[in-house]
Amino acid sequence: KKRKEMPLPVLIDTVLLKAYLLTDGTLVMPFLQQRNHCDIEECQKVLRAYDAFPELVCLYRSRKHHRKALELLASHGRSSSDMDPLYGTEETVKYLQMLAMQPEYTALVLEFSEWVLHADPDQGLRIFTHQHTFHDAAVHEFLLSPGIVLEHLRRTTDEQICMAYLESLIKNVQNVPAAFHNQLIFFYLDAILKQQQKEQEEEERKKEDGAEQTKDLPTASASTSSSSSPPPTTTTTFKRTPKRRRVPAGHEPGVLGILRRKLIRFLRTSREYQPEKMLSKFPRNALLEERAILLSRIEQHSQALAIYAHQLGSPKMAEQYCDRLWARDPVVGRRVYLELLHVLLKTPEVDVSSDGTPARRPMIGPALDVMAKWHTRIDAIAALELCPDTVPIHRLLPFLQATMMRNTEKRRNNEVIKHLMRAENLQVRKELLDAQRARVFIDRSTACPRCSRLIGRSAFVRYANGQVVHYICQ
Repeated sequence: KKRKEMPLPVLIDTVLLKAYLLTDGTLVMPFLQQRNHCDIEECQKVLRAYDAFPELVCLYRSRKHHRKALELLASHGRSSSDMDPLYGTEETVKYLQMLAMQPEYTALVLEFSEWVLHADPDQGLRIFTHQHTFHDAAVHEFLLSPGIVLEHLRRTTDEQICMAYLESLIKNVQNVPAAFHNQLIFFYLDAILKQQQKEQEEEERKKEDGAEQTKDLPTASASTSSSSSPPPTTTTTFKRTPKRRRVPAGHEPGVLGILRRKLIRFLRTSREYQPEKMLSKFPRNALLEERAILLSRIEQHSQALAIYAHQLGSPKMAEQYCDRLWARDPVVGRRVYLELLHVLLKTPEVDVSSDGTPARRPMIGPALDVMAKWHTRIDAIAALELCPDTVPIHRLLPFLQATMMRNTEKRRNNEVIKHLMRAENLQVRKELLDAQRARVFIDRSTACPRCSRLIGRSAFVRYANGQVVHYICQ
């Protein structure tokens, strides 16, 4: 076929590229990075012949042949030779980060990000979190919609990458909608429940393996001894297996502890998620600390305190909960302390707790300790009304003594303030009488110091220093 004649600018740039390849290859990349008129068909043959694939990618990029560039990067990135300059995902990630800033290439970014996410999920995530580094940008200003990105990640990768994307989004971007906060909590919850199920299955499998090993122990020695002589009589003592100590939320070993720490921190710090929607998704007999935080957000303080005191068996945590609310708002805190006493002193509605053990009875001791320790934050009369009639008076003595001492001190202070206010009142009244007894003498020669005219019978004003001026001259 007869080749079409090249325009002069195309011919010049094409020849110049070939000359650079023949003389000095280091000049090729700077030349292609700037605007050029190289003939694509001719130049790509030459560049492939010289194995100048990074330069070929640069040529495609400068002429906006992005699909060809990405196909070349993908083929070389997945090659088996790590000597290839385009091997791996790094160059593809950089290229896609550049395209992500232009909305018309969204489909192209999503298409070619798939192989990167499969090959290296952490590197693939950088394609979409790159925009989060531009601070002070609202979500609606993003060229790649977070909703589209999240859906793409859910279809392409696992929950860990989705969580990492949402964490970056919420941490670095302002005004993230509540739906993304809710979704991150759901991801945390799902991952925690799966990890708990996995660890439970592993523990059961270990128990079964231990039971099988016990059954397989040899019994020959026992039969030999029985045939020779009767065994001596011995007393066998059985040791009670100690009850497993409960691990605080977020302190579990491994992945479970990390996930619960993240969830608890997010539930406490985020102000955007909707706790009403969350409560229906959380199990009632698991993740109790997290459930208590959600109940606190909707001001269901009694239920949160019941979880701490009865289900978790930790009046100390319930006390710390009240202390946090008091530091935030003393009025609310004063009411919550009474709710804590009501929770500690009432009989639980159920006979068993969440783990199947007998439920705790009214916690008289912890309630009295709270009353004695925080008597300044508790309404004494309301607290005494909550106490059962069966509580001996001597057990209330520390609370009563502290309350009476506080009231006595308050009364004494009020008396001192009363006497000081009375003395101040007497002083003010004396000053008033002295001011009322003051006399002003105006004679024929009294002149105004402002205008130098005689006061006469004109209206005048007397200052505190005794000076007299015309009323209109003040």
